[in-house]
Amino acid sequence: RFDHDVGHVAQIDRAIGEAVKRYARLRPIEAVQDYAGDGATFVFALPTGWIQDFSTVRAIEYPAGQRPPALLEPDEWESYRSATETVKIRLKTLTPSIGETVRVTWTKPHLVDAAGSTIPAHDEEAVSNLAAAVGLRELAAYYANTTDATITADSVNYRSKSSEYLKLAG
Repeated sequence: RFDHDVGHVAQIDRAIGEAVKRYARLRPIEAVQDYAGDGATFVFALPTGWIQDFSTVRAIEYPAGQRPPALLEPDEWESYRSATETVKIRLKTLTPSIGETVRVTWTKPHLVDAAGSTIPAHDEEAVSNLAAAVGLRELAAYYANTTDATITADSVNYRSKSSEYLKLAG
């Protein structure tokens, strides 16, 4: 519910958060984490900062640093749930040797807070416009659910306001 008198800062933050979330689904940050081989380990913890139900593995390179890159095929690794229900990455047939590195490229969401933003400068205006559209849709929904006053002299045409905000949200 959009209440323009109370909590508008929280509602603006929610609209920005929703816009950032939608943007991140289309253009997530690609991160890289390396794992050192030890000759015995073939199951690795998910990368630091992994977000359940958002992050995905884009590629696994083994051994890392080759030219051209030696990317593993999707059927050479799997998501693996241990007895503690912790999801890990398991190499199906390979065990990295000492001195070799497994490089995992994965996705994580963008962050926007008081300290800054991870959204590229060339996309900031688009994300801002999306946040405004989300907020305007909230306003439209608020006015669409408002009932008319019982005294007609005090009546305001909320349906018109709702339509106007929907048009602005575009």
